[in-house]
Amino acid sequence: MIFFTTRRSFLSTAKFPNFRLNASCATNKSVWKPRYRKDPFCTDEALRTLVQQGKYAYAYRVYLQLHYDGIPIRHSSIYLKPALAQLSDISERSADIFYVWISLLPSRHHMPGRRLCPNPFEHEHFDALYTSGYPAEMIPVVYQFARSAASKGFFPTVFNKFMAFIVRFVTPSNGTNLVCGVMERAVQYEIDHGWSVVGRFGQDMVKRRIECLQSKVVRACLTAGWDEAVEKIRSREKPS
Repeated sequence: MIFFTTRRSFLSTAKFPNFRLNASCATNKSVWKPRYRKDPFCTDEALRTLVQQGKYAYAYRVYLQLHYDGIPIRHSSIYLKPALAQLSDISERSADIFYVWISLLPSRHHMPGRRLCPNPFEHEHFDALYTSGYPAEMIPVVYQFARSAASKGFFPTVFNKFMAFIVRFVTPSNGTNLVCGVMERAVQYEIDHGWSVVGRFGQDMVKRRIECLQSKVVRACLTAGWDEAVEKIRSREKPS
């Protein structure tokens, strides 16, 4: 058993003064929480600076403190680099940090334009999700990645590769649940942010976009022979 007798015994508290292990860490070193006292250094700007400096492990701990304190964090494309860095050794067990970084990427409606700020989910290094690791471990990771992208308005970017991956490794029944989970995030994004014109024209545009993405999913499921998924999608009530 390991005993922590000084404040410097964990992560050099000279550098991380506001972090401590909770009582259960005597048997599980991975379980910890930030201290209650807020650190003036733990700010959104500090987090961005650490990421820009490539200090991703330290940045993640600052993120945890900000999240614990309820301090909002601005989404930005700078979090693409730490997300990509996690791909070198990612599995279902180690994916939580990866989920954090991709959750901080900007949504489609917050991006100034493709030329100024390319779609972060199009980065070629994300292809490693579909080709590395064991399928049983990577299926949940790929699913969460696709859901995050869909919830940010990038459903068309990830769907084809996501569908090609799960068709190879899951049963039609499980695949139906995964596909519908991703599609629901995409539909919700269109309802919340998919239109920029108020009034009836904006509502009609939302309906058309939702019908378009549902048709895309139906065609993919028909190609895969997933009749159950097709019936489930078509039985859903159309948006009003």
